[in-house]
Amino acid sequence: MRFNSHLSALKKHIDGFGDALTPGHGTSSLGDQITQATLAPPLYQDKLFEPKLSRDQAKALQCAVNALQQLEATLMADAVKQPYIAKPQFELKARSPL
Repeated sequence: MRFNSHLSALKKHIDGFGDALTPGHGTSSLGDQITQATLAPPLYQDKLFEPKLSRDQAKALQCAVNALQQLEATLMADAVKQPYIAKPQFELKARSPL
């Protein structure tokens, strides 16, 4: 029961991650943004410690994105309709009178 609760919460939070990676109107894909961050500093470079991403940082970000994409694909592929829905029944336990 507890595992299913954690699994459904994880599915809920990871759902749509792949859609967020694709470019929308007026935006570029996350992979392109990571590549651009290694080439040019951000808009607020004066307030940041490092003006550009290093190659190692970009590689780590890309690995994290790929891992999250795989996790979403794995969790959503396992989305089988369960025939049994657990509904715990509450029980009132009262002490006998003294």
